Amino acid sequence: MRKEYSIIIATNQYSGNFEREMCAFTTGQVGECGVGDNKINPNFNYSVFDDVLYFKSDEHGRSRPVSIYPIAGRYTAVQIHFQEKPTLKMFNLIKERAPLYDHEVKILDVYVISEKVVTEREDVK
Repeated sequence: MRKEYSIIIATNQYSGNFEREMCAFTTGQVGECGVGDNKINPNFNYSVFDDVLYFKSDEHGRSRPVSIYPIAGRYTAVQIHFQEKPTLKMFNLIKERAPLYDHEVKILDVYVISEKVVTEREDVK
């Protein structure tokens, strides 16, 4: 069993319209598709996020460090995936930067989650 860690950014809108761009803006990291590359802020230092995000395959098989995340059955949050528990510095940078992303996207909360991943062998019958 292992744990997967994420920072969740809860918003007031459907996050599927901007999750990759917000991830790029807050962490400087983009997936294989390159979406969000134009949102990287040249005034931010992103080095703390180098080699710490966990890139997962999306429904198209492309690797990216972010997903949409459901809260109360609605996909209104951004989930940034980490290889290990994010540091307080990483958390605080994302929490500070997220409200600066877009004035129309209101940030309701930012928090860390961990999910246990269990791998089990199953016989095919």
